[in-house]
Amino acid sequence: MTDEQLPERVNLLVVTPERIVFHGAVRWVQVPLHDGLLGVWPGHAPLIALLQPGELVLDDSTGEQSIPVPGGILRIDVERCVVLAGGLSEAARSKQEGGREELIAEMEDALQETLTEEELNDVQSP
Repeated sequence: MTDEQLPERVNLLVVTPERIVFHGAVRWVQVPLHDGLLGVWPGHAPLIALLQPGELVLDDSTGEQSIPVPGGILRIDVERCVVLAGGLSEAARSKQEGGREELIAEMEDALQETLTEEELNDVQSP
């Protein structure tokens, strides 16, 4: 996409299970992702990402606005940027974090295992 083909605005939709929080064209939006902040400008590449609880900041025709988000999912495609906001309860988040820690420990154990030559060939063959 050349600069002449880029849209001037990002069509932003921020939705919770209860209501539409924001719907409109913005110059840019900054979202808190699980691994840092992401700026979304017109012509951004398609993306699906996990939102971290924090502040979504946008610049529309009235200036900059801030919207608190409890977490959720971000989806960017050619036409729009959609934020499906809604987080887990603290108990569910703790349970999820515990599961994540177990998975990390299992992955670290697996990475420390040494494969035999035969096992390595089995993994590499289609």
